[in-house]
Amino acid sequence: MISVSTYYTDFMDLENFVQNTLIEDSPSLLIQIFTATNELAFIETLLENVRHLLPQAVVIGSTTDGEIQSGKVSTGKTVISFTSFEETRLKSLIVDHQEDGYYSGKSVAEALIEEDTKLILAFTDGLKTNGESFLKGISAVNDSVLLAGGLAGDNATFTKTYVFDKTTITAQGAVAVAFSGKSLSVSNDYSF
Repeated sequence: MISVSTYYTDFMDLENFVQNTLIEDSPSLLIQIFTATNELAFIETLLENVRHLLPQAVVIGSTTDGEIQSGKVSTGKTVISFTSFEETRLKSLIVDHQEDGYYSGKSVAEALIEEDTKLILAFTDGLKTNGESFLKGISAVNDSVLLAGGLAGDNATFTKTYVFDKTTITAQGAVAVAFSGKSLSVSNDYSF
C-alpha cells in the first residue's frame, strides 16, 4: 500500500502531482477528497478533473469543517489523498436516504460486504443523517467488519453538506467503500 496526499488548487497542479508521484490509474486506487468548498460547481469540476486523470480509480469524498494533510490541520482548503493497493479489492456505493440512516447503512452493507471484506469507510451528510442509526444499519447486516469514516461538514454554517463519489453528489445520503481481500489485515486503535 502506498499513500500520498496534496492540497488541490487546480487541474494543472493536480496533473503535475499525479505525474511527479507516479500515481498509476487502477481500480485498486482509492482517492479520498475532503473539501471546505461547499459549492456544487466546484465539486463537479474537481470530480471531472480527477476522472480525466484517473478514470479507473475509486473516488469518495465529503465537504468538511477542517482538513488534515500530512498531519497538519487546515481550514478552507481541499485535500486529496491517493492510496494504491496491491491485492485489496475496492468496491464503492453512494446512496440517497430513502427512509433514514438505518436503512441506508443496511443498504450499504448488503451491497458492499463480501466474504473477505475487512473494512468499510463511509461518509454521510452531516445534517440529515443520524450517524449512530447509520452504523446500526451496517451492523445489522454484519457486525464483524470494521467501520471508519464520519459526517460531512460545512464550515460550521449548518446549512448544507455533501458527500460524493466519482460521478454523484448528494446532500442527504452516504458514500462508502469496502476493502476486501484475503491478505488484507485491518486493525483499529484509539487514543484519548
